[in-house]
Amino acid sequence: MSGILKVGGSELINDNGGSGSLQWGSGVPAGSVLQVQSVVVTDRASSTDQNTAGTGTDVGLNITITPKKSGSYFFIQCSIGIGTVTTGSTWGIILSRDGTKIGNGVDESNKNGVFFRGVNHSGSTGTDTNHGVGASNHYVDKTGSTAGTSITYKCGLVAQGGTAYINRNESNDDDNTFVYSSYTSSSVTVMEIAQ
Repeated sequence: MSGILKVGGSELINDNGGSGSLQWGSGVPAGSVLQVQSVVVTDRASSTDQNTAGTGTDVGLNITITPKKSGSYFFIQCSIGIGTVTTGSTWGIILSRDGTKIGNGVDESNKNGVFFRGVNHSGSTGTDTNHGVGASNHYVDKTGSTAGTSITYKCGLVAQGGTAYINRNESNDDDNTFVYSSYTSSSVTVMEIAQ
């Protein structure tokens, strides 16, 4: 079956040139979600990168998305199950689009913004290597897009010092079945939203 669904003269859905697979048409209402892509990372990825002026270490939290419509906005959500660092007390995530930082905190003087960061340890002394914290943030990229031209979003990991890890605690011990020894997952999700 082939055809086009129109409402009020606007093409909402078509059959992709007669292929039989449905796709959004040219008259998609603003605010409609055109596509969703998500990546889940379960590896215990790490970074020794301390340069917050850059885009951080690639830990697999990347999505390359090809816009279906020009002018779309993109909603980006990044979540870290647990993060920790071996030296210092903070790890961070830097959001970038095609190698350029977006949605991060303000760069001012010697301080460079990050998308979000987490403290290294929980507990009253800050030296508890069995624990860490997770964190998340979201951003709406309104910088524009061209249908058919791909965009790559990356959530890169940086460390205050030593080595930063995601999805594991600092000690990474294997001597018990307690929750604090459990591995987590981290993810990034991108939604294309018609305008």
